[in-house]
Amino acid sequence: MKQMCDLNKHNQILRHLSEIPGRMISIHGRENVAAFVLSDLCHENGFNLTRAAFFVDNPDFDCFKGIAGVHKGDSHGISNVWQDADQYSSYMISSPFNKLIRSIEQKSMARNGHDEKEAVHKIAHELNFVQPKHYSWRMKHDNKGIFVFDHVHGELEELAEHMQNCIHLFSFCPIG
Repeated sequence: MKQMCDLNKHNQILRHLSEIPGRMISIHGRENVAAFVLSDLCHENGFNLTRAAFFVDNPDFDCFKGIAGVHKGDSHGISNVWQDADQYSSYMISSPFNKLIRSIEQKSMARNGHDEKEAVHKIAHELNFVQPKHYSWRMKHDNKGIFVFDHVHGELEELAEHMQNCIHLFSFCPIG
């Protein structure tokens, strides 16, 4: 019975995540598409993350920058962020955690030879992540995407491969 329940939950998550590309198209042209993607990844029907952030490391411009951050403690009360895109965008502008993430701008880790794991752990600690974990991937123009989240033991291990695949969606978002 538990196995069937786990399979249903797994299918629900994959169904939710597979809808993200179509949703991205529905709001194309917005500068903050990454915030919407992040919201869906953190959603209870997604990976159910309490806190997550997306950063880009750009060695060509010697810049490491926070793009978007979601913290479930900053409740927005919007039932569907994609349908209420203007309201969600306004909320994200004033969200304390998102503002904190977006205020992070420093020298590129890659260009300056910093150890990624050590540097990300330091940033996560400064942002009060409880059990930080991160994934990174190569993006276009030799940039690197970095996804930091509070790691919750349990079903997340089973979904780690899906998470690593889903975060590549950020590569299709404007990073302005």
